[in-house]
Amino acid sequence: MLVGVLCVNPTESHAFAENATKYKEYAATKTDSIIELYAMDVLYTAESNWRVKAVNGTHFGICQGKSKYLKTANYKQQIDWCWRYSMVRYGSMVNALYHWKVYGWH
Repeated sequence: MLVGVLCVNPTESHAFAENATKYKEYAATKTDSIIELYAMDVLYTAESNWRVKAVNGTHFGICQGKSKYLKTANYKQQIDWCWRYSMVRYGSMVNALYHWKVYGWH
């Protein structure tokens, strides 16, 4: 059993890495600020490791938002939704990251 857990399908890992890179490239179109992009990367890596299909209870997608919309949205729709949410609620991705570090959620 342990062998099965330790073995990772290299094809799946490679495909995920390519997708994560594509998702991050799209996320970079949201800002010219490397600091904002860095904050987004830290948040979304911690929340879902940039996985579109990530689920944690009632939270879905790349940023683990509570909207059911994220359950069926593609990566661009999710990144757009997550960006708008952070801008409205916190004013910036940096502020969202700060809140997450202090409270453990954003």
